[in-house]
Amino acid sequence: MHTAYTLAGLVVLMASSVWLFTAVKWMGGLYLVYIGWKTWKSRLEIPLQHELSNSAKSDWAYFRQGFITNATNPKTTLFYLSIFTQVVKPDTSLAAQLLYGLIISLAHGLWFSILAISITHQRVLEKLRAGGRHIGRALGGALMAMGVGLMASHR
Repeated sequence: MHTAYTLAGLVVLMASSVWLFTAVKWMGGLYLVYIGWKTWKSRLEIPLQHELSNSAKSDWAYFRQGFITNATNPKTTLFYLSIFTQVVKPDTSLAAQLLYGLIISLAHGLWFSILAISITHQRVLEKLRAGGRHIGRALGGALMAMGVGLMASHR
């Protein structure tokens, strides 16, 4: 919830300041380039199926841990803020901003639900482990391209 309040506050501030809007856009773009480069250089580490299934935690405990980790992660706020600056202009209505926030929240929840279900299958894990380097490069390249595109936009 902290992330949502932070994001809402920053969007309201950005709506009243073109300078702040531009600064946040550049910070978001630079951040995307940074995490893209780190992703490009790294190899995706995928745990083995038995490492996932030998835990004593309940499904609810995993859900709670993932939700709290993501909701309190400042990188998540910066990532979505950088996406927001692509579509939210200083004159975007509050209703549109709230709708964008709702859409991003639903997409985020759907993504993590699909991811959680998918990575519990041994076949998916094996394919991810085999293609970890290529996946990291593809994701890293996409993030860097988004960051450069964001900084190059003239809004």
